[in-house]
Order: sequence, then C-alpha cells, then structure tokens
Amino acid sequence: MASIPPNKPRNPYPLPPHRRSGQNGPVGINFQEWNENIQEWLEYHPGFLPETYLADGQPANGQFPVIWNKIMAVTRLLMNDQAYLDTAGPLGDIERVRADLRTVVERAGYIKNAVCLGLGSIQYQSPGNYKHHYVQQCGLFFALCKMIEEKQDMTPGSLPTIFQDPAFQLEDRYILEEIGGQTIVEHPEANNYMNGQSFVYAPHFPFDHLFDTILGEGHEPELLYTNTFHGSLGSIGWLITDSYLKKVYWTRDTTVDQKSVDMYNVATRFLETREGIVYWGDYAHPTKNGELSIMLRKAFPDLHSTCRNSKQHLLERLLSLMS
Repeated sequence: MASIPPNKPRNPYPLPPHRRSGQNGPVGINFQEWNENIQEWLEYHPGFLPETYLADGQPANGQFPVIWNKIMAVTRLLMNDQAYLDTAGPLGDIERVRADLRTVVERAGYIKNAVCLGLGSIQYQSPGNYKHHYVQQCGLFFALCKMIEEKQDMTPGSLPTIFQDPAFQLEDRYILEEIGGQTIVEHPEANNYMNGQSFVYAPHFPFDHLFDTILGEGHEPELLYTNTFHGSLGSIGWLITDSYLKKVYWTRDTTVDQKSVDMYNVATRFLETREGIVYWGDYAHPTKNGELSIMLRKAFPDLHSTCRNSKQHLLERLLSLMS
C-alpha cells in the first residue's frame, strides 16, 4: 500500500530509473521524474511539506484552523458579536458597513440558499504569507448568510451554502471543507443551486462566464454581490463589443449579430428588474479592491419600461437588417 502524507507517497506507476519518455516498453513514471513531480507540487503547496505536519496529522503547522478562526472573527465582527467586539480593537467604518448590509438584507425577498462563486484561492505559502483579502471576503459572505438567517427566523447555520471556484486548491478545500464543514462543488454544478430565491456572492467573478451562470435563464438570484455593472454595462459591454466586432471584421457586415443581441437582452432584462447598490469592496480596505455592487431585486419591476425597451431594440434590429 502506498504511503500517505505527511510521508511522501510512493510512485503508483513505477518504472526503472533509467527508462525515459519515448522509449518503447511498459508505461509509467520513472523514479527521478516521480521525485521531481512531487518536489514541484510541494513547492506550489508548501503547507503540505512533510516537515509542516504536526503530531496530530494537521498540515501547515496547524495554520489552517487558525485561518478558519480568522474568517469567523470577521463574521463575528460584522454581526456585532459583543463578546468579540470587546477585544476587536478600533472599529473604523464597521458600524456603517454593518448597517448598510443589514438594510440590504432586510429589503431582499425570501432566500433559500447561498452560493459563493469565484472566491479565489487563498494561495497559502506560510503562516504570514497568504491572501488576507480572502479571509475578509469569506467572513463577509458568512456574515451576510447569518443576517439572512436572522431576518428569516432560521436556525443559525441552517441556510444551505455552496462554494464553487475552479481556482480552489487543496488548501482551500482543507480550510472550507475539512475545518469549516462547507460544501464545495465542481463547475458547473453551482448552476443547479442558483435560482430566484438564492443569494449569490461573487466578488471576483469573471464576466465571460456570467451569461451561462448567474444570468442564465432560471438562475438569476434574489440577491447578488458582485463586480459593478449596473448603469453602464461595464465588462459585459466588452463581451458584447467583442462578439460584435469579431462578426464585423470577419464578415464585413455591420449588422448586429444574434449573440450580441441575446447578451444585451439578457443583461437588460436582469438590470431592469434589479436595483444596484455600490459597495466599496471589503470593509477593511474600502478603496483598495475596487467598486463592487449588491444587486437587489426590485419589489415592483418597471414592466412597461422593459416592454418599451424591448420593442425599441427590436425596431433598431429590424432597421439595421434593412440597411
């Protein structure tokens, strides 16, 4: 049986040390290549180096539970946990941020689950060298979940939460799943959990995946925290522009292509039924991480405006086809 961490695993497909790629014969990994592969992997994941394992089997010198506790500390701070506030130090804008977040949650409709998309990887290198912003963003997600539970008179911790990000590494799984008890799904499984009664938290979500996830039919959430794109289409405008220009420069026809039309209509439908509230990143660095938005479903969407704009767009589409 192959050995397991913290001892380096044995090669499951061994070959004699002298055998190289391209030689005929058995297929496998020779001794030298296996050791080089392990060494390279551990350079990318230093928290799993054999010397960082504690006697109880914890990797990273026991730092992953420490990081989880820091995430929970952010949550407690935003939730106004008095027991924590007594030792938290200066609060800065925390009270204002807390009030803003609670106001948004109070205005939202009923929420059945929470989906965290595109959180990014913590990129752990050492006890002091990892993405601290990850801790703050993750803590903010859990704080919003707790605010939703309080508003809806739910048992603490009962709101189902799902995490998905192709960037997640083993360190993220260890912190979120092993220690935090969270559920991580592989792309595109999160689509199965997003609907009109979801809270979707996507602070770093890439816009080129927006239309087949968050803005996909039936997936538009009740509450969305993400990059700002209300008003001006922002990065969505780039996707539409890119699609249109590819068609123009390939066909030399300036008629708007159907893909661009579809993206514009989907974005318009979503934005006309949502109110965008600008929110400056995480509470600790309000200008460092750029402008984000909380998208809140309008209680009474302007259906006449939606219908009017759709008709106007259709007319423009027909006129362009005739030109």
